[in-house]
Amino acid sequence: MASDLQDGNSRRRSLVRSFFLLSILVLTGLGSGCVTSRVNLPVELPVQKPLTSADLVTRINSLQEITQIKSSVSLQFADYKESGLGKGKVYPTAEGKLVLQRPQNIRLIVDATLIGRIADMGSDGERFAVAVFYPTDKRSFIRGSNNRQYASETEKLVNDPSAKDVSTFSKLRPQHLALPLLVPPIPVNHAEYSSFVIESRQDEADLVRKSDGSLSMEVPAKRVMRTYYVLYVTHRLPDGRMVPSHCYWFDRTRPGTPFVRLQLFEENGTLNTEAEYDGFSGPNGQPQPMPRSVKISRPHDGYALRVVYRQAEVNSEQMTADVFTVQNDENLHVLDLDAQANQVRAKASEN
Repeated sequence: MASDLQDGNSRRRSLVRSFFLLSILVLTGLGSGCVTSRVNLPVELPVQKPLTSADLVTRINSLQEITQIKSSVSLQFADYKESGLGKGKVYPTAEGKLVLQRPQNIRLIVDATLIGRIADMGSDGERFAVAVFYPTDKRSFIRGSNNRQYASETEKLVNDPSAKDVSTFSKLRPQHLALPLLVPPIPVNHAEYSSFVIESRQDEADLVRKSDGSLSMEVPAKRVMRTYYVLYVTHRLPDGRMVPSHCYWFDRTRPGTPFVRLQLFEENGTLNTEAEYDGFSGPNGQPQPMPRSVKISRPHDGYALRVVYRQAEVNSEQMTADVFTVQNDENLHVLDLDAQANQVRAKASEN
């Protein structure tokens, strides 16, 4: 009996202490202004059913069935040369004709209403040429090799005041467009390549889609939390180091988990190209062999180009090599990047 009374008194003392401590915490919180309030958070979007790494690799490699494309296109060029100052320049939409052939052949002719032909560029996978026709006082013919870097020559174009109207456009290389437009395959069972998948969540603006599936820029976007599969591909160098190669993004929050983004890296990990795709899946998630549009960004070259396909023909006819060769028929001023680079190296070796 005495034991029961002691236990009861102990429990009461414990309750009193707990109540006393709780009262102090509440009063302290109220006194310091610590009160709960509602905040706006990004809407968490539900995800589609899981896919395996093999599923994603198969999805990308199935795109290799398209070996060539011929299409009218709409093009919008953006100059990000002054992005460090928070400034940019978006040019009016132009029309063009685009021809693509795997692995990396490309020909792109750009025209503008009232102006006519702006540029003609092409690459056969080894060499490239860019004929610039507008502005008329900056007409030039630029040529070089796909596998060479021309940092110093590009820097001259950027810093030359007399070339300011054409410098950024002159940096546009057709081979830089061919790779994201012809999505590269993922090597399978290759000793020098490996791949792995992670999941990434991104706080984004959710743009409204029109009835045709295209994005609307007129309706204000809400903030959403979107989930992606990110498929990394790495490449082993001769010295044994593993370096990043490609990165493929799949949107888990949209029907069909479509492929939406491609990132291409230099051996040192620098992001040299990023492409965003719209339309690789239909409204109900059914896979599509081609996107409606591709936005290609070259952050270190200071530009982005959006390509919208119009009336595309796929695998329609065999193309000859001359389709991808640009001739200097109008005797434009020639800028031979290989010759300039060789001169720079020769002078450096003399010193």
